[in-house]
Amino acid sequence: MLRKTHIPIGVTSGFACGIISVNNPLDITTFIIYIVIILSSTLPDIDSDLNNVIKIKHRGFTHSILFGIILSAFIYFIYPIILPAFLLGFYLHLAADMLTNTGVQLFYPLKKKIGLHVMDYDSYAEVFIQYSCYLIIVILFWKQVPIDIKSFILNML
Repeated sequence: MLRKTHIPIGVTSGFACGIISVNNPLDITTFIIYIVIILSSTLPDIDSDLNNVIKIKHRGFTHSILFGIILSAFIYFIYPIILPAFLLGFYLHLAADMLTNTGVQLFYPLKKKIGLHVMDYDSYAEVFIQYSCYLIIVILFWKQVPIDIKSFILNML
């Protein structure tokens, strides 16, 4: 899947799991959690970015449970409060990539890729998932906007 799909999957799931508080969407803690989910939901694709610098196989080590455990241990010792948000974003990235025909090397260093072969990379199914997540995010935020601001916005349309 593409980064533009991984991000809304992570944020929408954060709402669903209660990690992100929709009752107070603008406080600093919620903002930090958004950032952590966004970064961790795109982090496994760092192998694509580093491929020009060092030769790393895409959907290999950075898409493995082992990489997640190493990063989780590091985060736990540095700033443990963000660990649930990190875990959510990171492992949802792996799950989303497992839906594709390519799969991921989940049990690195074993070479076998795990994939459910539900959709192709950058397919209509992926676009549907992406926009569905964006719609859910908009609806959840809209429910939190005060009535007078909603009226103002609707009157402008």
